[in-house]
Amino acid sequence: TFEAKWSAEVTEAAGQVDTETIRLATGLLLPIWSALPSDHLAVNRIADAHGNSWLGRLVFDQHVVQLYTKLGIAKTDDLPVDAIARSVLSGRSVDVVRPFPMTLRRSIVNGNPRVEIVDAPASQVPWLKSLGCFTEIIAYRTRVFVRATDAEAVLSRILKAS
Repeated sequence: TFEAKWSAEVTEAAGQVDTETIRLATGLLLPIWSALPSDHLAVNRIADAHGNSWLGRLVFDQHVVQLYTKLGIAKTDDLPVDAIARSVLSGRSVDVVRPFPMTLRRSIVNGNPRVEIVDAPASQVPWLKSLGCFTEIIAYRTRVFVRATDAEAVLSRILKAS
């Protein structure tokens, strides 16, 4: 019966513990509201088992890099490469200053997502290619890309070389 199956599922679920890391922007949010991601505006209340509760906006993994740099909490040089790659592949632009000033952004070319390295100096293109990047000439401009599948590894080599 439904009740027996429901009870069995409840018993099974009660024995499982799911752990998830969330980031919650709390406190006086109005001064930083414009720095928070605009695609998820809901304010949430999070409560723990001890009765403590927090009110704030959730900050998802792909938003962390952009938020931290906007608020001056961390520079992109200090953030983990996997977080930068996740942020870029989710559609956020990330400005990097080392090894040279550039912007990392997701570009879709011929229906395929890629990481584009914008403002790469022409003198650095051979070095970037040696690390796993590739170039294409689009609209008479040489553009530098990283395959989405290799993004974390290649970005790690680029950012750690500085």
